[in-house]
Parts: sequence; C-alpha cells; structure tokens
Amino acid sequence: NHMANGMSRTYILSGFVGSDGFRNLCGQYGIKPGTVNLTQNRDQNTKVTAFVQSFYKGLFKTGGDEGGLNNWTGWLLNGSKDGTDILIGFINSPSMQNSNLSDRDYIIRMYNVAFNRNPVESEISDWKQYLDYGCTRDYLTQGFANSDGFMSKCTSAGVKYHTYTASDVCDKNWKTTKFVNDYYKCLLGSTAKTSHTALSNMINLLNNGTYSGATLAKMFFESQESKNYFASVDDNQKVILLFNALFGRTPYSPEISTRAQQIRKNGVESLFKELLKSTEYQNYAKKMGVTPGGFYGTLTVTDENGNVHTGDAVEILAHIVSGEVGSMANVEVFKAQAIAAHSWILRQNQLGTKAPTVAWGSSVSATITQSVEDVVDKVVYYNGSPALTTYFASCNNATNSSAEVWGNSLPYLVTVASSYDSAVDSNWKVSKTLNEKQLKEIVNKIYYSSKKGNPEYTANQHAYWAHITATNKNNGYVERVQSNVRWYNDDTNTWQTNTGVKGLYFMQKANQALGDGIVRSPNFTITYNNNYTWTITSYGYGHGVGMSQWGAYGYATKANWSYTQILQHYYPGTTINKIGF
Repeated sequence: NHMANGMSRTYILSGFVGSDGFRNLCGQYGIKPGTVNLTQNRDQNTKVTAFVQSFYKGLFKTGGDEGGLNNWTGWLLNGSKDGTDILIGFINSPSMQNSNLSDRDYIIRMYNVAFNRNPVESEISDWKQYLDYGCTRDYLTQGFANSDGFMSKCTSAGVKYHTYTASDVCDKNWKTTKFVNDYYKCLLGSTAKTSHTALSNMINLLNNGTYSGATLAKMFFESQESKNYFASVDDNQKVILLFNALFGRTPYSPEISTRAQQIRKNGVESLFKELLKSTEYQNYAKKMGVTPGGFYGTLTVTDENGNVHTGDAVEILAHIVSGEVGSMANVEVFKAQAIAAHSWILRQNQLGTKAPTVAWGSSVSATITQSVEDVVDKVVYYNGSPALTTYFASCNNATNSSAEVWGNSLPYLVTVASSYDSAVDSNWKVSKTLNEKQLKEIVNKIYYSSKKGNPEYTANQHAYWAHITATNKNNGYVERVQSNVRWYNDDTNTWQTNTGVKGLYFMQKANQALGDGIVRSPNFTITYNNNYTWTITSYGYGHGVGMSQWGAYGYATKANWSYTQILQHYYPGTTINKIGF
C-alpha cells in the first residue's frame, strides 16, 4: 500500500531495517543493524505523499513520477503550497488541459481527485448543467475546492487549504451566465455551444451598465439572425422560445395556445414587447442578477426641484420633451428634442454625471409619447460617442459656439444660422429697466470677495454707473461687460480695477442677484437712460449653444424640415444612428 501511495523502495527498505525482526536477526549474528537515510521528500510523510498520489491517480489514472511526487510533497511540507494549490496546479497542468475529456468524464475525474470516489448520475447532471449554461471548468474547480468533502480530505492528510475564487466573468454568477446564454439559444437559435468570447462580452456589457437585460434582449431580437430563426419556426414554438428566453421557463399549454393566437393576429414583435415589459420579466431578470431595464432602456435624471427619476427611456424623455417644448405642438420638434436630450444624458453619463438635471413636464400628451417612442433608439453621435447636444430656448437668429461661451471648443457646437427665432418666439426680445440699487446688487454678486466683501465704488457714484458697458460681437453675443470698480481678487490677494466678465457670467450673476429672467441670454445690450436707470435688452433665451428650440420650431413649421434636418443643422458634422439596442 505504501508503494502504491507513492513511497519509494528506499522507504520500504527503511521499514524493514528498522523492524524488530531485522534487529533480532542482526543480534543473532553479532551484527549492528544500521539505518537507512530517507532523503526524498516523498518519504517524509506517508499521509502527505498519499494525498499527492491521489491527484495523479484521480486525474491521470497512473501513479506519479519520482520528480513530481518529490516536488509536490516538498511544497506541502515546507508550506509554500497547500492542498488547494495542488488541486488547481494539477487541473491546470498541460496534461490535463490537453486531455480532451468530455464534460461528463471531466466531472468524474474531479470527483475522483477531490473526494476519492466516483459520482452518481445525479451528481454528474448537477455539475454539467453549469457547463451547459456557459460557465467554464474553472467554476467546477471553485466548487470542488471549496467543498466540505475536499476540505475534509485535506484535513485528514494534515494539509492546509484555502478558499478559491474563479476569475472568469462567466463564473462570477452562474445565473447571469445562464440568462445571457438563453438569449443565444432561444432568440438566435444557436445549437452549438456559445463561444466563450461572445458570452463574456455580453456579460461584461450587462455588468458595466452598457446594456440592461431588456436592451440586450432587444438587440438580440432585432438582429437579422433572430428574424431568420423565428421565421423558420411555427407560432407555438415562437411562444416557447420567448418564454424560455425572457422568463426562464416553459409556458403552460393554455399560454402557448393564447399567445400563438396573439402572434397570428399582431405579430411576434407584439408578444416580445409585451413579455419584456411584464412584471414577470422584471422579477426574473433581478433573480438572475441582471438589471431588467425598460423596453427602450433605462435613464436616470434629476428634475429642477432635485427629485431623481429613474424609468424607461420613453417615459423619462417624454417628460423632458413636455417640460422643454411641450407648448410647441410639433412632432418634428418633439422628436428633435427627444434625441438631443437622450444624447446629452448619455454623454453626461459618460462624463461621470449619473443623474443630470433636466426640465421636467408634469403631464405628457399621447402625441409626445408617440413621438419619443418613434425615435427613442436614435442618438446624435460624433466620432463614435454620443455628442454633447446642448440646447436652449431661442437666440438672436444665430447660435453661439461652445468656445466663446464655455471656453471648450467642440467642432459640432459652432455658430450656425437660426433664421426664424425672432419670427416665432413671442418673447424673443425682452427689456428690463434697473435702478441704481438693483444694478449695484449685480455688480456686488460678480465681484464679491470672501476676504474683503463687496467691491469699492468711485466717489462719484453716478459717473461710475454711466460707464458700465457691454462689448458685443459675433451676432450680438456679449464678449465682455466692463465695470469700473475696485475689487479684491481672493486668488491673487490683490486689489484690481477695470476688469470685465463674460456675457454669460454677467447673465448668471444678474439672475442670481435679482431673479431669473432679468438677463435672458448672453446676447444683450446695456443702455444708460440718463436718469440713473439702465435698460438691459435680451435677445433670445438661454446660453445660445447648440439647438435653438424656437429655431427648430421655425424650421419645422416654415421650412418643413424633419427632425434629422434640424439636428444636423444645429450639430454640424454629427450623425444620427441607432443607440445599439
């Protein structure tokens, strides 16, 4: 038994030499018995050597060679490796990896090596299902290595062990792996084992939030491969496939009959859409470790009151369209606004803002919902990524560039004509008259110092105010507003005079000081009235970069432009593509 368990012949000899019988025999002849030195690692501990030998016999059906036995037992004895390391080492060895064992035979070998026994059929089936789901064989290694049976085997041999975690994404959660694999099997009709690369890619897209379960299902179902497959099966089979893919179960006979009739009446797309929107799908996806998502994807935004909304993309975008352009009552404008908002949200998500702030309409019309649903899968792209599609209410018949307003140049946020704003926006030109006290509040807001307080004014107050000027260029947009005050720069710790601020900054501070709408856009003029009042006249409403909403309305109603023409005009050089559902 010792030799079968890996001990050397020298070990056997040492046993005889050290026996009472041999010592008695030597004594009869007056000879000293002597000793046999055991120099090999495998001869130092019978339990440890038998432990190592069981791996050779369990996996390779033969005893270990001298070098292998000595190496593995030596590592166990000096503590550089433990039982789990040996299990992983043997399984990942070239001999095992190149053995071309079937899944069934592989599982049997795992039982042989981990538990020193053969499995029963039910045990083989239980483990094989995980391989059928798409888990790798390393998932089995994790299961066997962390089992009570293997840990007991290690303990009996006096060998330490540790917890093992499989690293492959397909092994992190077998439920998610099965979830994706069922899409391949049921929505594409794949009969061969799903490629590990394809499965891994899709699981990663689910895990990193690129896809929800619903958007991934939609991508599969709308593929040409899926259309060809569903065209090749009868209506009953279509029902069975969709239930297995989306609910993880086979439908009951009455369900098959009822749903097959629905397919014959309304098409398989209607059933797919209904099932994907159902509570059962939501619950099943969550159970499988997948974010269900909405049929058209899920968006999260924050409204202007600070409330966070998460929901189906159509629902979220419809509220945004209602809040932004609901009064315009034009389908092309609704669609352009939906795509611009969708693109902007996705770009904000990429930049790290998970719930960007948007306008939010409390009520949504059926026309808006349908308009959004028609284009919810479309996004404005630039160089393969969603574009930063900013928008605003109206302008002075030309937009401004991102470089002028924010200092960052984007090739699709440049000055373009917006020919109809003044004609269609009834509030396009708005004037506000401010007294000396009000204007001083604005300047205080602009130049306030946390160290020195408000700016210092000249002795002659009225002469000072008469010299506030706005320098306009580029279609009337204000380049700088000059205020002749002495103010303290907290960054440089110095007093400064005769410095100006950008028009957008003046607009923001004016509205903070006196309320929204005092200065409605960076396109304005400041006029002194000689009675110690000033008139600020704004042209348009908003920052002026990107799409003008009233301009879009003008192009749609007066030039009969479509939403694609509107978007490509206001965001030149971009493309409108499907989001990748």
